[in-house]
Amino acid sequence: MIDECFAVVEPILGTKIACAAVGRSRATHYRRAKPGRVTEPKPRPAPPNKLSEAEVDAVLAVPDRATPLGRRNYALLLFLYNTGARATEAAELQVGALALDAVPAVRILGKGRKLRHCPLWPHTAAVLRELLAPADELVSDRPG
Repeated sequence: MIDECFAVVEPILGTKIACAAVGRSRATHYRRAKPGRVTEPKPRPAPPNKLSEAEVDAVLAVPDRATPLGRRNYALLLFLYNTGARATEAAELQVGALALDAVPAVRILGKGRKLRHCPLWPHTAAVLRELLAPADELVSDRPG
């Protein structure tokens, strides 16, 4: 019935009311429109660009892992690639949020204060363990 109504209204408006682009029927779109307004659906944004595996490998090869700064940068890039975390989420991460034991994982506090648990690859966990080892030694060497 709604489609018949659109068939009558479209010539009067001089425009086609298209809803197929967003995968909804015309009736659904019409019901969701604000009262007194017939609107066209918003176009979908283009999918984000993503790096190929070779490009990711090239980015991970850039830090000089012979230096402490290079090891830190490599660990950060690997962590971001592994978890998909935002830069701010990684910057605000506390060491206590990492679980680098038998089942490595991390608790990330994201947008809207949403907590999500993300598994870590064994290689990422090993790199983070190596990076955090000097800090653990410094803490254990303190007099009680």
